[in-house]
Amino acid sequence: MSLKSKALEWFNKGKSLCEIEMHEEAVECFNKAIKINSDDDKVWFYKGRALDSLGNYSEAIGCCDEIIRICPKNAGNWNHKGILLYRLKRYMEALGCFAVTIKINPYGSNMRINKGLTFIEMAKFKEAIICFDEAIKIKPKNAYAWHNKSMALEKLGKHEEAIDCHNTAINIDIENALPHEYIFPLDELALIKIPDNTAKSHIEDSKAITLARLKNYEEIKRLDAAIRINPANESAWYNRGVLFSEIGKYIKAITCFNAAIMINPAHVLALGAKGSALNKLEMNEEAIECYDKIININSNNSNAWSSKGVILVKLGEYKQSVECLDEAIRINPADAIALEYKGNALYCLRKYAKAIKCYDEAILINPENINAINNKGLAFGALKKYEKKISCCSEVIRIDPLNFSAWYNKAIALGKLGIHEESVKCYDEALKIKPDNSSSWNNKGIEINNIDGPNEAIKCYDEAISLDSRNVCAWYNKGLAFAKLEKHNEAIKCYDQVLVLEPWNNWVWYYKGIELGNLEKYEDAIKCYDKSIEKLPKKIYPENAGIWNSKGFALLKLEKYDEAVKCFNEALSIDPEHADAHQNRGVALACIERVGDTLSETVTPRFV
Repeated sequence: MSLKSKALEWFNKGKSLCEIEMHEEAVECFNKAIKINSDDDKVWFYKGRALDSLGNYSEAIGCCDEIIRICPKNAGNWNHKGILLYRLKRYMEALGCFAVTIKINPYGSNMRINKGLTFIEMAKFKEAIICFDEAIKIKPKNAYAWHNKSMALEKLGKHEEAIDCHNTAINIDIENALPHEYIFPLDELALIKIPDNTAKSHIEDSKAITLARLKNYEEIKRLDAAIRINPANESAWYNRGVLFSEIGKYIKAITCFNAAIMINPAHVLALGAKGSALNKLEMNEEAIECYDKIININSNNSNAWSSKGVILVKLGEYKQSVECLDEAIRINPADAIALEYKGNALYCLRKYAKAIKCYDEAILINPENINAINNKGLAFGALKKYEKKISCCSEVIRIDPLNFSAWYNKAIALGKLGIHEESVKCYDEALKIKPDNSSSWNNKGIEINNIDGPNEAIKCYDEAISLDSRNVCAWYNKGLAFAKLEKHNEAIKCYDQVLVLEPWNNWVWYYKGIELGNLEKYEDAIKCYDKSIEKLPKKIYPENAGIWNSKGFALLKLEKYDEAVKCFNEALSIDPEHADAHQNRGVALACIERVGDTLSETVTPRFV
């Protein structure tokens, strides 16, 4: 048998093994064929397809490169290489391959779809639509192109256009209106296969949403016909508004509800739905007017009282909201929403014990009311009953293990109890759910500082700042960590960042002054203390004595003894027991009399 015949035998055996999905064995056969003849592009192609089926995309790309060496104008191979790069999320390289494919075969539609899908993964939806339009121009009845165009339009919020495209796809071919497995015979160009179940699920969800909207629009058209026959059909106007609300078209919905109300000013359902739509648009005052009209029509309408109370909570009108919610609960004691929001209003009024009672009643109606359980935990936290707060958070996590707020609040409570290791674990769980939550990284840094010290904590603060450069607490805590490490210049830089964002923060001016004092820059330190004193709240706190003491200490270092004594006197007027101020005042008086003594200063930074 000649070498050529032997190579063909190995190649055919490999193809047969591919057909029964024995891809690893097939690759071995293709390797033997390639060993005999490495310039047969068909062998490289089928080897690449087998490696592709095994998920060895990088090796499959190597096969594509060999085909390019042998046959650089094989459009199908360039397209396949693009698909493989797409799977590896190397999107720019994939686009380059699809561009070459299109240059070789300008009349192919599938590679344009692949290019469009790549743009979607890059969140470049307008560019994707251009690609799908090109594919449709070449092949107007390509259902898959119409479907993917609808998906891109949906991402841009162009729901009506998306529905039209999806409807077109379904009318052409309902099977191909969905993503499908790609096939890759030697003489055809393939479509990108959706790479994993998550992506498939995403597109299925997109289709479901689009179809739901399509169904609503079809129903709206039916109602339009009814309204044309009888423009005074209040029921048709109301139902049309409800359908628009369901697809998020609240302004159109309000127009419909207004028409129903114009026909029947006592149309309670239309007034309530209009209030709900206005609430969605954050037109709160207008929404309240709707609920007031319902109450005037029927003062025992619990939904109107409840909805009005909920909006008043959002507006910060807590006392008024409690009055409304009490009316709703009087009419309907089983109104769990009214009970929950009454709890929220009482919480905001700092009536934590009463808030907890409301949450308990809401939870009794619905034992899995996550919001009520979570907010009950916050109320316990405000009362410094951290064990009970932890219990509430744990209950929420039992119901919903992916509830970010529960993990976050549990971590805070554990930190308050000094259980730092467990607190860090909870922050880690919270960050699995929301890895870009800057506050979680900041708070984790505080707990890490208690376990491993400031060096490790700074890493967390840096992560928090990288996610939100305006995170004041992270900059402040990073400054305190550097101060603890006696890296005074770095601490000052952090405090300066805080002061850019909060120039009124007297405590940051104070701590900046401390660091300048540590660098023996006493005049600059005094300027900071003066800023801190200038921005002190009117209410006198014992902690304020420390600022006057620190200013006096800096004046002592500058040998301005009379001014220093005045500062120490001010400190002692705020806190007569301030030991450092007593000692430093004595030193200042002694220095006035030319008697030397030692100075002391104590500053205890506090983390926020």
